[in-house]
Amino acid sequence: MKSYKTIVTALTISGMLVTSMPAWTVEAGLSVMAQEQRYKKTIANLDAKTVGLAKNAMKKLAGKDVELYGVEDGVDGLIFIYPKSGKAKGQVVFNQKTGKIYSAILYLTVKELDAMSPSYKNKALAELKKAEPKRAIAFHKVSRVMGNLPSNGVMTSIEGNDINVTYENDTLASITIQYDLKQVNPKMVKAAQQAMKNYSGTRNAMSQQWIRVYRSINGKNDTLSFQRTTSMIEIDTNTGKVVHVSSLDLMPTITPETEKKCKKISNKQISMNASVEVKQVFGINIQGYSMKRDRDTVIFHKKGAPTVTGKINMKGQFWSLSVTA
Repeated sequence: MKSYKTIVTALTISGMLVTSMPAWTVEAGLSVMAQEQRYKKTIANLDAKTVGLAKNAMKKLAGKDVELYGVEDGVDGLIFIYPKSGKAKGQVVFNQKTGKIYSAILYLTVKELDAMSPSYKNKALAELKKAEPKRAIAFHKVSRVMGNLPSNGVMTSIEGNDINVTYENDTLASITIQYDLKQVNPKMVKAAQQAMKNYSGTRNAMSQQWIRVYRSINGKNDTLSFQRTTSMIEIDTNTGKVVHVSSLDLMPTITPETEKKCKKISNKQISMNASVEVKQVFGINIQGYSMKRDRDTVIFHKKGAPTVTGKINMKGQFWSLSVTA
């Protein structure tokens, strides 16, 4: 199963992904007039094929027909098509250049999701009870997205207080649970603090406070993430070992110029930098490992041993390091 990361980036192009709508105080007979004043264009200005594709996209997300109305122009040939009930309900992004749906999002109530299929909520509750048997669980928000998954499927996100559960199509993809630092096992906190000291990218950030602590369950992976303003430490909840460190302070802006600088860094220098960092952070000696480079990504591999993956900047410093079994 895949983790849920940055999957709705494309939907924020217009800055209207979560645009709030004022409460309508007009009667039903005046609602169309209000919308005409709000939108310069409606679906009446679009061709039948475009409207049909947009309706099909919304039906795929809602499990039933959704009436569409307003239309707004975006950039680079994109147009935004909204439900008649308002922007807060969702949108379809259509690419006029390709003639295809670019992406779509629909916000639902938990009751609406249950009417579509109660299995989403029921399975999420069952898995959360396994992970957090003492936590009171209540869901209050649902979103369904299509257009940005490799499978061109649907991603469903169910949110509660400090909880998020995501599905890719009908498969549970990830569970995220946020904690107050006081709720976290002190041994985990100590391990995260020690990793901050060991990793060169975060030593200067030791004075920063933890701003977010959350648990991610993604298939067999179960980690606890500690975030500060410019850094993150991830610890395996089963072993208590550090599995990821990263520093935004060291992360470069990727441009053709910085990529050229990265290419000029010798394998010897990268290997030397890695041997120190990997030993200090993960306690792994990478002597005898093979090294593979692809742009700014470096992979250290040895049969029968953990694999280490890193991201370097133009100075050969590792701004991100991860270890997998």
